[in-house]
Amino acid sequence: MTIQVSITPNGRMSLPAEIRKRLGVASGGALLVEETQRLFTTYPRLSSNRITRAMQKQLQMAHEPRGACRQQGLHYIYSQTCREKLCEQCIVGRERL
Repeated sequence: MTIQVSITPNGRMSLPAEIRKRLGVASGGALLVEETQRLFTTYPRLSSNRITRAMQKQLQMAHEPRGACRQQGLHYIYSQTCREKLCEQCIVGRERL
């Protein structure tokens, strides 16, 4: 199946009415986005691992991150900069250097 998605100049996407109805967002997708964001930011943390412990130590955090969203943030920072020792490009490292 091919679906045509229109994107306006300001970056908003528009799906055909039939697809919006199937997805349950016929009247708009804001509720879906808000619910997704709520779940992501409130999901409980997972067990710590080598990366979260190393990042906690590197960033001198007093305790482990409290939620999965923050843990994922540490993984993102690690994968984008720490692994390659790019401290000057790090969103946290720039503030500490």
